[in-house]
Amino acid sequence: MVGNWKIKLRPIISILLLIVFLIVAVTGIGLAQAPSGKIAHATAWTFLGMDKPTLESAHTLSGIAMIVLVVVHLAINLDMLVNELKVLTRK
Repeated sequence: MVGNWKIKLRPIISILLLIVFLIVAVTGIGLAQAPSGKIAHATAWTFLGMDKPTLESAHTLSGIAMIVLVVVHLAINLDMLVNELKVLTRK
């Protein structure tokens, strides 16, 4: 039962990755639509109630969280990844 913890952790990591991806995507869209810093500040620009510095912080922090979660996801599923690569490289 050593690998049993992986079975319980996989759906948690997957759900967290989905949530963090959505945050990164939404904040990224907001930042793409944002005017330059001075204009955003002068006009009190917001996207979904967040100003540009808040969007930048949320985007950066969720991006870092996503990197950590992807590394954990890959570590948990390393055996599966190796097996799939073996199947792909067979002649």
